[in-house]
Amino acid sequence: MNIKPLRALAALGWVPPGNDPPRLTLSRSGGLLRARTIQGVGVLLRWAPDDGEDFGPRSIACRSFRLALGGVNEAAVAATSNGLRIVAPGFTADLKATDADPIESVPDGGVTLAPDDVARMSWVTRSMASADNRYGLNGWHVDEADGFPVAATTDGNRLNFARVDALAGVGLARKLLFAADWWRVAEKLAGKGGMRILVDGNRAWAIGDGWAVRARLTEAEFPAYRDVLPKVMGGEIRVDASLLWGMLRRSVPLAQSLNTPTIETTLDDQILTVRTRGNYDLGAGLVLTLPVASTGWVSKGFNPVLFADALRGISGEVVLRA
Repeated sequence: MNIKPLRALAALGWVPPGNDPPRLTLSRSGGLLRARTIQGVGVLLRWAPDDGEDFGPRSIACRSFRLALGGVNEAAVAATSNGLRIVAPGFTADLKATDADPIESVPDGGVTLAPDDVARMSWVTRSMASADNRYGLNGWHVDEADGFPVAATTDGNRLNFARVDALAGVGLARKLLFAADWWRVAEKLAGKGGMRILVDGNRAWAIGDGWAVRARLTEAEFPAYRDVLPKVMGGEIRVDASLLWGMLRRSVPLAQSLNTPTIETTLDDQILTVRTRGNYDLGAGLVLTLPVASTGWVSKGFNPVLFADALRGISGEVVLRA
């Protein structure tokens, strides 16, 4: 069988410092080889068809599994009296293992995110706070206050939100978030595919084709983001997202020489002008222009790094409102 997914799963195993090293548990029954590891407080599962002889759960050190297998991709997995044996042409690895608890079963139900929904969520979650700066915002929230499910994230400096109809019925209380680490792992395992999301009490499942991730919901009250959105918009600019992103990316290196990266934008006769000044010691400035369609605008200052990140991968026309 292909054991690359098992090596990848072992690499994701992680526990906080001071705990015993992470372990990988394997078992086989009903024609499936199942695997489990722990990442922090979350559980990661993988399974794949394998018609070898059944064996009960065996626990191996993640590091031992990764190092012993090297670059082997196709191999047979079998149980021994005191562990597991991995066999490939010209290769045999014997791994010491101990008995373990049964691997969790994956629940039914939940909602299904198509690949396009996962891609949209990947954009929304760009503005999640990191665990180092605003731990209480380290995740994404979903509610249905307007009658439609909306997923939102913020790090205190920016706010990303989008309507994701597939999340209907998954609204959370304001004090609950889907954990950022849980989502990042699920997003990685999904690749360009979809996933199923299920809330089971205070736990969330993300389930895909041959994998699942389970973690506790984060208890941290999400801000009332709808209250800070302007009720009345001013002028607006319509512009091609990829052209604007390219302009911002050219401004970023110089702007980052400042303690707070900043660009200034002005509008004159349907021409958007971006001015960037670097650190005083550099003595450098940059002026970039881009034709736009506008109904009025005011001068604005932006962080080009955050602005460019919001536009990355977006195609077609976007509307900027003052």
